[in-house]
Amino acid sequence: MTAVASAMSLPRSMARRFRLLPGSARAGVIIITAIVALGLLVPILSPYDLYEQVGKANAAPTFEHPFGLDSLGRDILTRSFGAVRIDIVVAIVGVMIPLLIGTVVGGLAGTTDLRIVRGGVGLLVDGINAFPFLILALGVIAVIGTGAQAMIIAIAFTSWARYAKLARTRAAVLRDLDFVSALRLLGYSRARITVRHILPNCFSETVAYGVSDFTLVILTVAALSFLGAGVRPPEPEWGSMMADGRIYLQSAPWILVGPGIVLTITAFGVSLIGEALKDRSRG
Repeated sequence: MTAVASAMSLPRSMARRFRLLPGSARAGVIIITAIVALGLLVPILSPYDLYEQVGKANAAPTFEHPFGLDSLGRDILTRSFGAVRIDIVVAIVGVMIPLLIGTVVGGLAGTTDLRIVRGGVGLLVDGINAFPFLILALGVIAVIGTGAQAMIIAIAFTSWARYAKLARTRAAVLRDLDFVSALRLLGYSRARITVRHILPNCFSETVAYGVSDFTLVILTVAALSFLGAGVRPPEPEWGSMMADGRIYLQSAPWILVGPGIVLTITAFGVSLIGEALKDRSRG
């Protein structure tokens, strides 16, 4: 009975938390939930295959094909929502890995007394952050190759330094606060203070930044594929679909517009959530 009651109370708890969110964050959650649901359902329920020709190439939008057909005669609506599973999964992993690495590295660097460690980490972090994000990611992909895994590695390699900078600054402030001094007087070890008290406070700030950074990562994934450095055809991906559509921009603009609309709505929904979390963390 306890397990059943706990399972039944979970939706109510989630509903209460949802109502406590700011209006913009609630709108963002609804948008992202709808996009993910459509990304799961449309490829399954659609009568059209993601990879097979279903009509005339570059056919204009109709009732049967609301987004039209691409240059290979594939249904753009089905492929636009089929791309959700790749773009969003790559973006989620591409945020979580650098968030975890950057927060731990930055938090440890901000609490250590070793100047050589602080200086070395600071130099590395500032050096990576000095490079334009997309150019550095392209450089990594040029070395390791293309594909979804390569994009995740490139994004993680170029993004962790931003989280490390935030965590290092936050940890440096926390280590001088009264509650940390009190913990030292109580005999708590430096490792325990760092792991149990400083790093969790660092994560609260980097997670808020990570949600807003999710928008940049989604756009980066699309940009890399648009430039031919991302997901390999024929896999549906917003950037590669838009890259194919730019060739037919004058004669068949719907090839570019369809995936562009889904990408824009997704980025808008995530940005609403990110801005709300940023405002809450500042408050």
